[in-house]
Amino acid sequence: MSQKNGFSRSGGQVVQCLLPALVVAAMISPANAADWAAIQKGLESLKPLAQQMDRDSENRRRQQEADQARLEAERQRKQQAEARAKAAEEQKGRQEVAARAAAAERENAMLSPPPEWAGLPVLNRRVLERKGTGGQGADFEVTAKTKIAFSSEGDYAAYVDGKGDLILRQLASGSERVVRQNIPLGEYSYFYFIGNKYIQYNDGKNTSIFDFDGTGAQFGGLTNVVASEGRVIAVEYESKPMSCKAVAEYDLTGTLVSRVDMAGKGYNLCHPSYEKAAQLDFIALNESTGEVAHFVGSQKVSTFTATTPGKISQVARVDENFVAAFSYRDYNPQPTGLWDMRSGTKVCDLPKGAVVWGKKGRFFTHEPAAALDPNTCQLTTLASGKIASIDEDYLTVFDQNTGDITLYDVKTLQQVRRIATQKSGKTMARRPKGGNVVFVGPEYFNNEGGGTTQVYDIKTGALLQEVPGWLSYSANYTTDDAKAKNGTLHTAKVWKLQTGQIANSDFTKFVETLKKDKYETTTEYRNRVAKVSYPYQIDVDVKDYNADGSFIEAQYQGVPIGVPMAPAQARRLDGQTKLTLQGQLRVVDDEFVIMRNASVKASDGTTISVPDSKVPARRPGSAATSAAAKGADASVVMQSAGAGTPSGGMLKTGGKAGGACSGNFGYMASQLPAYTDPGLATVRSQLLAQSVSSLAAELKAQGRTISALDEPIAEGERVAAEAAQTADQTFGGPGTSSIQLAKNGTLPLQFPCVGIHNAAVCAYIINKWSAQFYREAKKQLSQCV
Repeated sequence: MSQKNGFSRSGGQVVQCLLPALVVAAMISPANAADWAAIQKGLESLKPLAQQMDRDSENRRRQQEADQARLEAERQRKQQAEARAKAAEEQKGRQEVAARAAAAERENAMLSPPPEWAGLPVLNRRVLERKGTGGQGADFEVTAKTKIAFSSEGDYAAYVDGKGDLILRQLASGSERVVRQNIPLGEYSYFYFIGNKYIQYNDGKNTSIFDFDGTGAQFGGLTNVVASEGRVIAVEYESKPMSCKAVAEYDLTGTLVSRVDMAGKGYNLCHPSYEKAAQLDFIALNESTGEVAHFVGSQKVSTFTATTPGKISQVARVDENFVAAFSYRDYNPQPTGLWDMRSGTKVCDLPKGAVVWGKKGRFFTHEPAAALDPNTCQLTTLASGKIASIDEDYLTVFDQNTGDITLYDVKTLQQVRRIATQKSGKTMARRPKGGNVVFVGPEYFNNEGGGTTQVYDIKTGALLQEVPGWLSYSANYTTDDAKAKNGTLHTAKVWKLQTGQIANSDFTKFVETLKKDKYETTTEYRNRVAKVSYPYQIDVDVKDYNADGSFIEAQYQGVPIGVPMAPAQARRLDGQTKLTLQGQLRVVDDEFVIMRNASVKASDGTTISVPDSKVPARRPGSAATSAAAKGADASVVMQSAGAGTPSGGMLKTGGKAGGACSGNFGYMASQLPAYTDPGLATVRSQLLAQSVSSLAAELKAQGRTISALDEPIAEGERVAAEAAQTADQTFGGPGTSSIQLAKNGTLPLQFPCVGIHNAAVCAYIINKWSAQFYREAKKQLSQCV
């Protein structure tokens, strides 16, 4: 009998009935029917609970969405707040930079030579006395995808440009050329110079060494390569298990010189000595057993077992009679050990973290800064801090907590000088090769992208220069690219550090001779300084060539300086952005010096003589301070050192007095503090010596009334307020700021107008004097005009 499916009609649609329920119902006996009904009734009673569960689930979903929306809104608010805070901080930073730049520009304008000396190698002596400043006047800028590398000799820089090409820059001329195109660039790529002929480049996998034409050799990814002393030492490793496969020496062209096969000998690590030697010199470590072996060439010289297996350093060589190795454990309180590698015997237990240097016939520990006697294991503490560098002359210790630098004679370990710097925290200190200065600046790996580097005179302890940027480990440059990431295009600024041309006691003595003693007459002073000279060298920034005046327009520390040069000779210097100017400094007057018997170096290394030109007489009112009044910004510094023009130029003299005007303003001497700074002293003397009659005649000749003096009064007050604001923004020391002392009349009379902050304070003083002078002039003239 065939079974038929039941169908029903619904709205014109054929709907298949739910047969399973009908079949079940048909199969239930009458006895079970009541139970089934009860079950159905129970199920019906559960519907409200199920509906409530659905509602609860929906509410939870909505609550979760609301919570997520709230968290997202909170995240966005926090992100926006952080962005606003960051923008405000950046804006504050930009304002501070702008304020410092404006103050530097005003100071430089005040120190500029008078216009009639524009074509001469003339400098205000205060430029030589002040510290050098950086800021907006970077030596050069590049657009790069990597950080900039410098040769240790300071001749070259290298970086990867936006196209991915490795660029070599000659620092003297600024010329650039491509060394290699489309160079592989990974997150951990790095490169550095080997002397002045080669570059070592690691793309994160492989190491290449090539010359400036891009020709060279490549080493595999499992090879640790270090180039030093004109040779390449490479340690080859097996990956599974990690083991030392070979130690090899190559020349800088990649030609194999010697190789020691270490495969299958059970050593995990090999640490070579990178000092120049007749044979490869290295130690090998078996980390599981603690065995340490010393190899010279392929010969195992000695072996011992470390009592505290850990990491073993490369060979530390004091001299031919004492070669040592030491172990260290980064996160273990156990002491380090020092071994004599000739005999394989342990010499000393040292404090944890006491990294040992073998240098100049001695052992030193990096931190604490101490000299180690290997015969007695005694540590002689030098100074608090860490040993920052050891060179031919000095051992330098830097205390990051206090900022103190202590220099020791490297032979006698006698303290030479202690310098209290303005630096502390994550900074480093080092002395450039052959220089009489020490650099202090932000460490590369710890720098957050800000901060400044300072240069101190070793012999006097004086601060000579301050520029932005992190301090290079090898070159005499700073850059602002410490946080730049590989592959991210950015603009990097570079500043050059002074390396010692101005850093010695003889120069300090020379500067002192330029100062006039209060007991000597003007004639005596001029006769004395006319015989004084000093050999000097500076690096100037080339701006342009003035064909009409036959001189190169240049700047030194932002202050204009002229270099006389005939067109034919100047053409030889075409393209150079920097010139090294050297000669004999001679005194021109009590404010300026000139470089005589001078010469400059061309990019090809040849020397070009600078002709000695006659110094024309200065026009009346063309003192260094009046030169500052030639620009709008400069007027902030010397807004009204005199009267006569609304812009506050120097006071003009001459003309006939009107009415009963007579005398000068000398009676104001007690109102204008007698500061000893030459600039302030000059302004003060000119204001006090101003003739009342000549000022009256000047106003009459111009057809102006006394009310015209309201202009310079208001302008003096305005500019003084701006200068005070700049001084506040650039004050970084403890205690009461100099600007507050100036305002309350307690600023020391010996206060120097040197540096950005001090120049702003002096600008405040000058412009307050100006406003005060014109008020007094207005009172005087009202009685006689």
